[in-house]
Amino acid sequence: MADILLKFSCSLTHSWENGVGQRVSLTGGVRRDQDHGLGDKIDKANTLQVLLL
Repeated sequence: MADILLKFSCSLTHSWENGVGQRVSLTGGVRRDQDHGLGDKIDKANTLQVLLL
């Protein structure tokens, strides 16, 4: 897996002006731009969305 190209992005979530009990959190994603594997074991390029609290 060392040759797989991954791209990461994230940002700080917005808070509501009158929100109660809010916490700082990050939202983002991880994207693999290329398929990888051999033969019947090929994993397709994909995107994973992430929320970190």
